Amino acid sequence: MASSLVVLDESKQRRHGILSVGGVVIDLADLPEVEAVWATARRAAAIGDGTPIKYSMTWPEGPTQRAELIGAAGGLPVKAVIALLEDFRPLGMKARKATRKDAYVQRHAFEWVLQRLAGDLFIDPEEAGPHFVMIDGRDDFDQFQDIYADGYARGWPYMPHHPMPALRERGFSASLGEWSNGPAHEIADLIVSCVTRWADERCIDHKEGKAPDLEELDRCMGSLIGLFPASKHAIPPRRRGHSFIVHAGNRTGKELLHDNLDRWAREVTPSAFDLRSSREEIPF
Repeated sequence: MASSLVVLDESKQRRHGILSVGGVVIDLADLPEVEAVWATARRAAAIGDGTPIKYSMTWPEGPTQRAELIGAAGGLPVKAVIALLEDFRPLGMKARKATRKDAYVQRHAFEWVLQRLAGDLFIDPEEAGPHFVMIDGRDDFDQFQDIYADGYARGWPYMPHHPMPALRERGFSASLGEWSNGPAHEIADLIVSCVTRWADERCIDHKEGKAPDLEELDRCMGSLIGLFPASKHAIPPRRRGHSFIVHAGNRTGKELLHDNLDRWAREVTPSAFDLRSSREEIPF
């Protein structure tokens, strides 16, 4: 019986306005390997053992140091998923208490990620579980708990064109867990933040042609793109609607991701992080 650990995080970008929830799916049998490789990658990138890692931290050696760890994440035996939702709220919604928090949008992103986890792209139907979902603890965690509880008990019966079973039918635990530190936390944070920033920079480039960090982010996405599975049937490969989730409708008339994300993903040059080139040997 195979079990999986799903570790999710949220991210935001203010420039274009993309809010996201995403993360990684790890086979629990692979977790010791993932943690050992990550410890080696941290040391190779000159990160002290007691220093927690976040994408937005101040990196002593600059973006190159961060990119080295993102490259290591791209070589791990995990799958990645992310919902990238363009912020459709007008100023009036941001002035009201009920819709002011970014969680108003991110809770939809969280639900759409859960729907993909209930399908067959990330967890094989034969893997009976138990599977565990963890998300970064936040002051609006209770909203995510409510969405998870509904997806666990009922699933998504309002999607007759693309039915998704209830999470309980796929062997998921009834409980949504909180996490804060450790290897899986750091890996999810780096992946989600990098992909969100890349999508944001691509949108800026599309609109204005002024995206000074796009070259760096394209290189980082080259390391990560292989973690995001494409549809098993689409030619050319299609990730939008599968491991990349975006708004399908046209809420503001200014959405860019729906029409462009797959093309941008195909333009990324895949690259593999060679763990043998690290400055230390992997300890197994």
